[in-house]
Amino acid sequence: MGNLTRLSALRIQGNNLTGAIPPELGNLTGLYELDLRSNRLTGEIPPELGNLTSLYNLSLSNNRLTGEIPPELGSLTRLQILRLFDNELSGAIPLELGNLGHLNWLILSDNQLTGPIPQWVANLPKLTILDISANRLSGTVPSELGNLTRLKWLILGDNRLTGEIPPELANLAHLEILGLSNNGLSGTIPPELGTLAKLGSLGLSYNLLSGTIPPELGRLATLRGLYLNYNLLTGTIPPELGDLTNLWQLYLADNLLTGCIPTSVQNLIENNDITAGSNDLERLGLPYCDSSTSTQE
Repeated sequence: MGNLTRLSALRIQGNNLTGAIPPELGNLTGLYELDLRSNRLTGEIPPELGNLTSLYNLSLSNNRLTGEIPPELGSLTRLQILRLFDNELSGAIPLELGNLGHLNWLILSDNQLTGPIPQWVANLPKLTILDISANRLSGTVPSELGNLTRLKWLILGDNRLTGEIPPELANLAHLEILGLSNNGLSGTIPPELGTLAKLGSLGLSYNLLSGTIPPELGRLATLRGLYLNYNLLTGTIPPELGDLTNLWQLYLADNLLTGCIPTSVQNLIENNDITAGSNDLERLGLPYCDSSTSTQE
């Protein structure tokens, strides 16, 4: 196949191919698309793929690839889609990927990547999907991610991230999914997140978040899933959450919440998937707070 120098697209995804990716594919310098996802390929990603400078789509996901991500991929300056998820890749995310200024999708989830989230990710102005979840990444969530104003998906869950949630994420006006669950994040939930008017899912569960639930989250009119369970949240359930009329799932269980359940949340509890167990609520379910009961104790 390395002799097919006029080939412009190679798509053999969704088969049962085994063995390694031939480094000779690096000879196909006319390729604009290389899609080998959903096979059983093993071995490392050949650095020779860095020769394919016309590529706009490199998809090697859903295989059994090992080793590190080759820094040579940073030469693919026309690349718009990079999908390497669901492999066994290790090591740090290479600095050289910061050269990919046309990148729209960067999906590296479900690997064994280590190290911090690179600061250069914030310099990819066209990025709409950033999914590096289910790895072993450490360090903090860079506040510079708030510069990615085209971002629709920001999924960083299932890592080892620490520190606070940057309020700068509220700059991501087009964000539809914010996934930060299953980390070691601490501090309070930034009330600024209540300005994310297009947000459909907010996942903050299984962290060390403390303080109260910001009532500003009740402004997220398009929200369908709010996941705050397994944290250290205190105070009462804000009645403003009852304004989330599109909500399907509200998970508040395993926190330190007190008081009663606002009547404004009653319809949510009766018609949707709501969990609030393992708190210190006066009673779970009924009775609700009546109009004379303060919910801001």
